[in-house]
Amino acid sequence: MDNMKALRLLALILVTGAAQAMAQTSSEMSGQADMEAVVSQGEGDSATSAGVPADFFETAGNQAPIASKRVYETAGFIGARFDSYGMILAGEREEQVSFSYSDIVYINRSEADGVKPGSKYLVFHPAGEVTHPVTEVSLGNKVAVDGVIEVVEVEDKVSKAKVISSYDFMQAGYKIKPLEDVKTPTVDPDRPVQDKKLTALILDGKDSKVNYSKGDVIYLDAGSKTGVTVGDIFEAITQVDVSEPEADDNKRVSAPKVNALIRILSVESDTSTGLIISSVHYVMAGQTVRFAPLVEAGLATVTKREKSK
Repeated sequence: MDNMKALRLLALILVTGAAQAMAQTSSEMSGQADMEAVVSQGEGDSATSAGVPADFFETAGNQAPIASKRVYETAGFIGARFDSYGMILAGEREEQVSFSYSDIVYINRSEADGVKPGSKYLVFHPAGEVTHPVTEVSLGNKVAVDGVIEVVEVEDKVSKAKVISSYDFMQAGYKIKPLEDVKTPTVDPDRPVQDKKLTALILDGKDSKVNYSKGDVIYLDAGSKTGVTVGDIFEAITQVDVSEPEADDNKRVSAPKVNALIRILSVESDTSTGLIISSVHYVMAGQTVRFAPLVEAGLATVTKREKSK
């Protein structure tokens, strides 16, 4: 199977049979998996079997969410600046220094700021400066999302809120922003796709660790300045030896191998946040990714096929 055919069939899997084709445990992703073998598993699946409504592609202008609300809400980002609406001042108990589910906190916003009982806010904080691994230029801070609070009482200068979702411990000084401002973007699955000829490096992940695979959120060193947009798909690549077994060392040949696909969730000026939507092998910080127009085109091909039924 040539590379172009493999990529087109891989795109078909993403819409049709991804759940079945990529259902491998972490232990099975040993580095011996082959992308071509995974592609072949998805041939013949029906598009609606993956949970896509039968009439989805028949609705003009229908938009597909790029990720679940929870994934998008908690993805975080790397950026030089971040906007906030207010902050956590303290907890209800004087001795308390960190807060989690069901704890009561005070925020520096009140009725004059439009706060009402029932108002919900996302809590986040800068989790450390990130420098580019090659240029050593600062890219800003990694911003981590910690949870959601809901206002239970509004006072003159402050409001009392309860932690209703806790992804990590919160502290005084952590920033807040209205939850309604955090809306999951959608994309037109039949939009025209042009090759942007973009490459980038994986900088880090939401959960800083050595290896990342399907379902993990990662950050790239390319953003709006270089043309990255929400919904773009990138492929993580590694060089593998494709030489004949008996080839001499000076005649060995390597070729790029796709081992993961990444959907862009959000974009800053110099960085972007992506979700690994499929993988046959782990990816790591420092690994190269490239824009995947054939995968995007494959998604559009499936869309058109469904519309013609």
